[in-house]
Amino acid sequence: MKKTNLYLTLILAALITVILITGILLIVVLSDSGSENNGADDTSVTVSTVEKTPAPDTTTKTPSTTPVSPSATTTAPAPSVTTTKPAPTQTTTKTPPTPPVTPSVTTTAPPPSTTTTAKPTTTTKPATTTKPVTPTPIPGGASGVIAGDKAGSLGIYASYTTESSTADKDTITVKVTFYAESYGLRIGARTDNYLLVNGEKISGLDSDAINLPDKTPLTQSVLYEYETTVKKNGNAPVTLELEFFWHFQASYSGVHAEWLSVKADLVF
Repeated sequence: MKKTNLYLTLILAALITVILITGILLIVVLSDSGSENNGADDTSVTVSTVEKTPAPDTTTKTPSTTPVSPSATTTAPAPSVTTTKPAPTQTTTKTPPTPPVTPSVTTTAPPPSTTTTAKPTTTTKPATTTKPVTPTPIPGGASGVIAGDKAGSLGIYASYTTESSTADKDTITVKVTFYAESYGLRIGARTDNYLLVNGEKISGLDSDAINLPDKTPLTQSVLYEYETTVKKNGNAPVTLELEFFWHFQASYSGVHAEWLSVKADLVF
């Protein structure tokens, strides 16, 4: 009930406001019309407004839900913008100063010296004729030692002795001992040594193992012994060529050797 009375009061107030505004507008219009007629009609028009009190309405009225259109907004024109173009930039190109011209200097090399060097006079020596050296024949009862290859302080040698026959002086017995000379040495036996006698090969020669402890003084170790008879024919020399090969296959004093050999050419 209280809400209904409130609504009625608001409606009544609105109607009264509308009537007042209408009256005011009518008065303004009539005033303007009288002014335009330059005072032709001086009669004043008085509008009486009679306020009527409407009978109370018992009907419940629902307030209008019609949305109120917003007032139109007038957009002021945008201010004009004046664009000032910048003045073109002038580029000034500076010309570098011209360097002073340096005169070219031409150096002329001195002419080569023409010194003549005298050539030495060559003297041709007459060719010398080399005569073959005839070895001195080894007589009976002689002996000697021939050195062969070495590996550090280890060496291989051939020691020979000769002996003439008492029955025939032209028959000479030759004995050759092949040995190694070293300090301390330990090496196994070898079975594949060989000997060349006037070019003919004798294979499968054995040599015993050598076992010399360290700090042993210089010692000779026999490798192989060979004995033969040489028959002379008058005064013509007879040559006995011997070459023994020991399959060392070891190192001594930091030197490695596969084979060590000694050659003995004996002339009788």
